[in-house]
Amino acid sequence: MKCESLPLISIIVPVYNVRAYLRKCLDSICGQTYKNLEIVVVDDGSTDGSGEICDEYAQLDNRVKVIHSKNGGLSSARNIGLNNALGEYIGFVDSDDWIDYDMYEFLWELLNTRKADLAICSHYIEKQNKTKVKYVSNEVTELTSTKAIRLLSEDKIIRNYACDKLFKRYLFEELRFPLNRYFEDIAVMYKIFYNAQKIVMKGVPKYHYLIREDSIMQSLYDPKKEYHLFLAVYEQSNFILEKQMWDRTPIFVIQRGIHLIDHIMLVPPTSCTEKIVNDVLDKMHCYDTFNWQKIGLLSALKRWSIYNHLPLYRSFYYFYRLLFKLKRHRV
Repeated sequence: MKCESLPLISIIVPVYNVRAYLRKCLDSICGQTYKNLEIVVVDDGSTDGSGEICDEYAQLDNRVKVIHSKNGGLSSARNIGLNNALGEYIGFVDSDDWIDYDMYEFLWELLNTRKADLAICSHYIEKQNKTKVKYVSNEVTELTSTKAIRLLSEDKIIRNYACDKLFKRYLFEELRFPLNRYFEDIAVMYKIFYNAQKIVMKGVPKYHYLIREDSIMQSLYDPKKEYHLFLAVYEQSNFILEKQMWDRTPIFVIQRGIHLIDHIMLVPPTSCTEKIVNDVLDKMHCYDTFNWQKIGLLSALKRWSIYNHLPLYRSFYYFYRLLFKLKRHRV
């Protein structure tokens, strides 16, 4: 591919204490077959030497632009990258992940040939030397924003990730990732999709998403994290309902609320957890018209028990988990 004939793609890489993974990530980006790249690496106050590795790559490759900032979290680092990116197109890669060498060539050609605003590939899930792919398809699918948002809300074929996509820059003109929130991708992606006129997807995996035990999302259970996930799904559902794009999204809110309450039943109750439970119940009550035929019999039974006999449900569920010695729960 002739670099001078291609538009500039800015790849935003937030970095925080990932020394063991960073070189593999940056090598996979610098080695892309699509050469006209601006690699915006945002060192979010790393203390393990990751910042020095970023500077090393900037010396080796003039496409790498390093920004050192105070620690503000993933959203803050991505927003700094967006504010400094010059490319006509935007991509994201998390610094403990890596990508196939032709990922951005693949996404650019997909986006360009179909005259789309957003291109999506599939991804690998890398965990403990095991690689999995949840969705694979060689079929090219063109989607309206409405159809794409429906698939996004299901979070199966199209996932709520920023990293397996290539965006036209204008999609982020008035949008940034929310600060001090977990699951920031879910809080933003449906708004990005709504702004896009055409979205194209080919389910070929190109992105390697690493699940590691020491990552933010795999640490010990924190009710606040799962509460943020619930809020993101709830906000997404409300947006879709307000735009009259689909009327089934409350199902995902109810199921996510039950899932959160199941998990929170296993930790000692505090004023914080009780406040979370009460707010989740209030938001679930907004969709009480959804009967068992819509949400499923098991979810309906759980919802009825939670609504009417919460203390008993807490005791029963705690005993059930102990009896069957199920694995430690995750968000």
